[in-house]
Amino acid sequence: DEASEDPKGTTGEDDDLAFDLRPDFKIDFPSVSPSEAPTKTSLPPVSNLDPENLLRELRAIFGQEVAIKIQTHNSPLSMAYHWIVDQDEYVKTNPNAATVQRFMLAAFYYATGGRRATSTWNLCSAVPETTQEDDYRDTSLPIRCVFEDGESACAFLDEFLECPEYYRDWDTPPTAPKKRWLSNSFECDWYGISCNDNGEVYQISLPNNGLEGTLLPEITALEKLTHLNLDYNSIGGPMPFLNKMDIHELSLAWNSLVGRLELSDQWPNLERLVLGDGNNINISINSRFGLIQKLGILDLSGNHIDSGLPDQAAYNWGVLTELRLANCDLDGSLPQGLIGLSNLVTLDVQHNRLTGKLPSSLWSLTSLQSLRLEYNNFHGTLSSEIGNLINLRELSIVNIGLTGVLPNELSKLQKLESVSLQHNAFWSPVPPEMCSQMPELHTLEADCGWRGFGCTCCTLCCEALIFDPNKCDNQ
Repeated sequence: DEASEDPKGTTGEDDDLAFDLRPDFKIDFPSVSPSEAPTKTSLPPVSNLDPENLLRELRAIFGQEVAIKIQTHNSPLSMAYHWIVDQDEYVKTNPNAATVQRFMLAAFYYATGGRRATSTWNLCSAVPETTQEDDYRDTSLPIRCVFEDGESACAFLDEFLECPEYYRDWDTPPTAPKKRWLSNSFECDWYGISCNDNGEVYQISLPNNGLEGTLLPEITALEKLTHLNLDYNSIGGPMPFLNKMDIHELSLAWNSLVGRLELSDQWPNLERLVLGDGNNINISINSRFGLIQKLGILDLSGNHIDSGLPDQAAYNWGVLTELRLANCDLDGSLPQGLIGLSNLVTLDVQHNRLTGKLPSSLWSLTSLQSLRLEYNNFHGTLSSEIGNLINLRELSIVNIGLTGVLPNELSKLQKLESVSLQHNAFWSPVPPEMCSQMPELHTLEADCGWRGFGCTCCTLCCEALIFDPNKCDNQ
């Protein structure tokens, strides 16, 4: 009798779900092709800690491939599965726990350098699993006391659940202490996690927290995730495919991500996209990306933009305040469509291969405070309309191929603090009014050491059209 020989007593259509996940147990799965991202399937949360039930739901979301990953020894999914099945007391005592969400956060933790023994995380990593809870608890000493008007207020922490390193610099005791990752607490209380009223994760914010490793493609199982801020970490590997998510903020600057990213209208609610510096992503920009109305900050600096900037009549980025595209291998010209960026405060396209004349629309951006165009291949003159940029504080046009006369309108920009004009071919010296009528100006660099030009207030004088530090003198 085959049924009587089955140690689990499982029969019927769910037999393949009830398998042993021991490292030495092997299963012959049908061949599958890896997908860029799991198929999103809305299912109710697991109502209790039933390993077979959990695996069934994971397979419904991710496909057969997830079982293979769970069986892979020391993979993030394997460690997360065994943690939630064998060690997580919270989900065992809370029948309404969102088990898949909790599993996915645990997998994220393990994939980004989190460990139960040694973790690269700076704040709020999990307590080492070899530590006994009773030995680790210490509620006898406050982490911070504040004295005011003769009275004191102190924060006493349970270090097994909470992370005292997070509170050392607080001036007042926190009212809602953040918990360690993988602690016996609601995952919405873990450090860096924010949830909506339904207990669904919508934000992961862990900048400068020592994360490394990779971002799992399965992160898309967090269907309500709209804000992801992991700036200033050491995360590598390919960019996950997030096109089916409703991204509002994606901030991954100063990591080591690679791969491809096509920017179109896949994120209509996008407000902040920061991928600059450290990453090496190949990015293409579709003209429809210019139609996103809520975009406030765009920083792609240091990545490779293989399509240039779309040359369209207008960009619908009416609330955009920062546009940073430095070191992006950009060629072509600056599009006239920039005229629609009336709230732009920062424009940085330095160190590219941009050509053509500076567009007249540039001088209509009256909110600009920082304009950095250095090291490009423009031609023509510097328009007198630059005097329209009355809020400008920083101007850098070093080595961009301009000729003609430096306009006197520069001296009308009374808020200017730093100006770099050198390594061009201007026919005139710095307007003398810049030395006498600009009280905020503390840095002025120009080609004032050649053609007999002089400058009484320049902080750096150069005498060559091409960059040569030996041809510039500090004043």
